Amino acid sequence: MKWEKSSAYKRSDRVKLLAWDGSGMVLVTKWLHEGHFTWPPIRDGAVHLSATQLAMLVDGLEWTRVSPKPVKQPAVVG
Repeated sequence: MKWEKSSAYKRSDRVKLLAWDGSGMVLVTKWLHEGHFTWPPIRDGAVHLSATQLAMLVDGLEWTRVSPKPVKQPAVVG
């Protein structure tokens, strides 16, 4: 699913996400009953999150505690 746009309300307990799933647009709206969404800084006019960080954000979890691990390049075989 390709995420096209997100919108944060003035209240930090709500979020809207607009995504393309290959056959049409999907609008996801979520309100937290307790707590707030922690948004990353905007760089180059966009917010950059990994799939894991996005899932944690939508779940209302502290995604800033997750850091991507570097992936080693495969060695040349034989």
